[in-house]
Amino acid sequence: MTRNPPYDRDTALEAAETLFRHKGYHATSLKDLEVALNMRPGSIYAAFKSKENLFLLALDRYARKEQASLACQLEEGQEALQIVQAHIRAIAAEWAAEEFGGCFLVNTLLEVTPEQDTIRDRAQTLAREVQSAFRDTFQHAIDAGELPADTDPAALAQWYQMQVFGLRVLCSMTLNCADIIDAAESVAQSIENKRAA
Repeated sequence: MTRNPPYDRDTALEAAETLFRHKGYHATSLKDLEVALNMRPGSIYAAFKSKENLFLLALDRYARKEQASLACQLEEGQEALQIVQAHIRAIAAEWAAEEFGGCFLVNTLLEVTPEQDTIRDRAQTLAREVQSAFRDTFQHAIDAGELPADTDPAALAQWYQMQVFGLRVLCSMTLNCADIIDAAESVAQSIENKRAA
């Protein structure tokens, strides 16, 4: 009997993230996972315990990447407001390039049922953590003099996350590229308008 080679955990999680992001939790079958991860069902359960746990690990991986990207760009010395503006524009660019798979986090929050409290709670926690990363970015902008000193970074982060979530939902609703790009530019310009004089 031919055996599948030993799996690489990060590669498997990346494949699961891509699959769940495009199909959602409910529409993803065990067969889908078997094909995407190139693992037998028994190996999947031995490695990840359950479909739900694999989903949670993939969701964690997705959210952590966004947080790490913001932090890394700040550490590289990029201007905080430009990082945020590039972030919102990148969502539109991804959609325009037909590479948009939807936002894994937003899709999960919309798909999850009241009975799936473990997934719902994790998604809500990760959304708060991403918002916290936005807050830290805006705080950096305040400290650097890019934003007025009296700016409330938490309120601005909440506003920005609402724009991001709204844009990502819009991306899943329309085929009009101009609408997506215009919406992203509107958010980027709103951020620019908040810049300290």
